[in-house]
Amino acid sequence: LVLLRSDGRAVACGSNRHGQCNLPEPEAGMSYEHVATGCYHTVLLRRDGRAVAVGSNRERQCAVPDAGAGLGYCQVAAGTSHTVLLHSDGRAVACGENQDEQCAIPELEEGLRYTHVAAGHGHTVLLRSDGRAVACGNNACGQCDIPDPPAGTTYAHIAAGYNHTVLLLSDGSAVAAGENNNGQCNLPAPSRGLRFVAALPQRDVVVQLVPEGDGRTVTCRILTGSVL
Repeated sequence: LVLLRSDGRAVACGSNRHGQCNLPEPEAGMSYEHVATGCYHTVLLRRDGRAVAVGSNRERQCAVPDAGAGLGYCQVAAGTSHTVLLHSDGRAVACGENQDEQCAIPELEEGLRYTHVAAGHGHTVLLRSDGRAVACGNNACGQCDIPDPPAGTTYAHIAAGYNHTVLLLSDGSAVAAGENNNGQCNLPAPSRGLRFVAALPQRDVVVQLVPEGDGRTVTCRILTGSVL
């Protein structure tokens, strides 16, 4: 179990056989803003957009790539033995076990970006800026068979379980795909007058203001965090 504290530090408890609970202290002036846990590894996103990982690295799931000059990560997700990271520019990358191509992130069409990522046991789910979702990896239970959203709706949030996927629609309803041996995909309809909402952590947004050549236009670039 990994918990993110209000002071930007993280603590962990439970099995530590692979060092997954040995969370590094952020240096002075730094804090963590998001955490994710796999089976034997932990991923932590720092306020400056860098990500660190501890625990088992047998499949290279802790070998987090550098985000690149001028870029940072704005979200992290952890599967059983793989890690998925969302770039501040809307790209996604993954590292770790790739036996089922769960790290083979689909290429984006021009003009689109990824806005959220989720990781299951052996599959990865990604939400696009056009409100559609895609998935890659193990599909033995149909967990990557993402249905098209109904007409007039888009996907607003995604989540991944061990072998199933849950998607929140813009109208407040939800759908699920994948393994259903315990009824985990039998989602109840929200009561009349109610809607499902995503339980998102509060996060700050850090932006960079870049003056354009005409001296009057300012471009706002999101460096870390996300705007919903």
